[in-house]
Amino acid sequence: MCSCNIGFQVSLTDPNICLDIDECTLNTSICGVSFDPFLGLVIPSGRCVDTAGSFYCQCNPTVAVPSLDNKTCISTSFQQQQQQQQQQQQQSILQSLLNLILLAQIFGL
Repeated sequence: MCSCNIGFQVSLTDPNICLDIDECTLNTSICGVSFDPFLGLVIPSGRCVDTAGSFYCQCNPTVAVPSLDNKTCISTSFQQQQQQQQQQQQQSILQSLLNLILLAQIFGL
C-alpha cells in the first residue's frame, strides 16, 4: 500500500496507486457564496478549478475578490464592511486627537 501526498488518496481498486482528490466536486461551495444586490440572490462567489493535488478559485469580479492563496473568494460586500469599519475607527481616533489638541490649547499646555 502506498502513502499519498496531500491532495491525493489511495485508489480503492489498486492500493499502489494514488488518485487526485477533486476538491471541487467534494465541496461545491468551496470558493464561497456572495449576495448579488442586483439579482437579490445568494450566488457562488467563484468557480472552483481542480488541479493535480489542489484547487484554486476563479472569483466572480462583480461580487467577490480572491483571497491571497486563491483558495476562496471574499465577498466584496464583506470587504466593503471592513473598509467602512476601518474608516470609522480612523475618524474616531482623529477626532480624539483633535479634541486633545483643543484641550491642550485651552489650558495652555
